[in-house]
Amino acid sequence: MPSFRIIFAVAATAFAALSSAAPVNVPAIPHAVNTKNYGRPAAARSFDIVNRDGDHAALSSLPQTLLDAQAKLTVIADKLNDITTAKVDVAVALPILDEVKSILVTAVASVKVVVGHPVEVVLGLGGKVMSVLEVAKLLSAVLTLVATIVASVVRRVGSAAVHPIVASIGGVLSDLLTIVFPSVKGLLEELNPLLGPVTRVLLNLGLTNVVQLLKV
Repeated sequence: MPSFRIIFAVAATAFAALSSAAPVNVPAIPHAVNTKNYGRPAAARSFDIVNRDGDHAALSSLPQTLLDAQAKLTVIADKLNDITTAKVDVAVALPILDEVKSILVTAVASVKVVVGHPVEVVLGLGGKVMSVLEVAKLLSAVLTLVATIVASVVRRVGSAAVHPIVASIGGVLSDLLTIVFPSVKGLLEELNPLLGPVTRVLLNLGLTNVVQLLKV
């Protein structure tokens, strides 16, 4: 298991990936919430719910969806850690960013299905209903991971080479935030103080659409 660092240290490193002349490795990414009592992060906690059409569907809660995304993004960050700067070119960078986008697209699809159900379904995890602050910490971890990975790739290959996929990632992040903020009252207010330098990193990446949604 990797050793996890505090979330703001990761964000600061992500910003350094854009602004420093020195090569930057992506650090190990922290778990924003202690999940030891909630089962394996990557194992989906599903609820057997009758949907509007009367069919049964297995739904993944918002916290579980964020945990799944966090676990997958951490794998990418770890892989990026193992690649030397000299070996990261556009041919290597594009699949990494495509994978980040794919993870976020999956998360958006999952969240779209679960919103509108009872709170114990939307925010349930490990037999309890997560607090808004706990969900905010999970979302903060996902945003930090995305910013860290993308910033590190941009630092290594240049923004022009990957601009279309980076902009596309920003679009999917915007979709995610547009869905979760209205669905979880007070989430934006709890999230905002947790982001620290991450907002500045996103702005430097040109993801102004995401930054606008993060303003209280």
